[in-house]
Amino acid sequence: MAFSRTLYWLALCILPLSVWADKAEKCDRLYDEARYREAMACYMQPDVRNDPGMMNRIGYMHNEGQGVPVDIQEALRWYRRSAEADFAEAQFNLGLMYDNGCGVPQDYHEAAKWFMKAAEQGHADAAYNLGYYYATGSGVTKDYQKALHYYRKAAEHGDITAYASIGLFYDKGEGVPIDHNRAVQYYIMGAMAGHAHAQALLAVNYLVGDGVPKDKRRAAYWFEQAANNGYPVAMQQMVKIYTYGRYGYDRDPEKAEYWRNRYNQTIDEQRKTGSRSVEPPLPFSLPSLTD
Repeated sequence: MAFSRTLYWLALCILPLSVWADKAEKCDRLYDEARYREAMACYMQPDVRNDPGMMNRIGYMHNEGQGVPVDIQEALRWYRRSAEADFAEAQFNLGLMYDNGCGVPQDYHEAAKWFMKAAEQGHADAAYNLGYYYATGSGVTKDYQKALHYYRKAAEHGDITAYASIGLFYDKGEGVPIDHNRAVQYYIMGAMAGHAHAQALLAVNYLVGDGVPKDKRRAAYWFEQAANNGYPVAMQQMVKIYTYGRYGYDRDPEKAEYWRNRYNQTIDEQRKTGSRSVEPPLPFSLPSLTD
């Protein structure tokens, strides 16, 4: 009899969770189908909207104007509720709002606080941003060791952009002894994962023979991969390579013109958006093109 009563009360506990899960799944399905107004109405149900993940989604929808007019202050309110409930994605989003000064005064110190909370929960983008903050002294005291720590944390959780950043620390000897071999290892990991900045950095190392044997053909290959992935400096290199016929590539005016146009379009797009939408510049000056 006691066992039966236990099962009865256990069933009563499980039933509300099951009902909530069904409702949440329905809301998410509506969202995935871009039926935003219906999704918002679904998320706003009292037994759904109190979940931290749902709070973050509601904040995002207000931020992006999905199903409701754009309302940055409402987005902030929901992000904060979710972040204070320890939801990592909302902590990252709230950090971005402070980082960009969106709806709040720009405050790198406050952004760093929320990025750190998210990073400690394994949020890769938050860890990467925190690495950048420590590398540049934005909102925190500049500390290359901590920057490396968070870049590595970002890489461990799948942020391929962190490989190039880590490699640069070894290439430039910031916080660690200069070690071109170690730098190249990180560039290779980033390059193989398809990250344009890492591909361009690897190309430079092949070009000058740092950490790898000098190999201009391999340098040209990685410049081309980086150019295909939208890296402007690499596009400029491909213009020169095809204009003059260098590094084992034949002279090809048509391809040179293609990469010249591609470069100009990329720069124009960046100017229109008012931000760098592709990748940072190379930290090293490139040697002159030779055979």
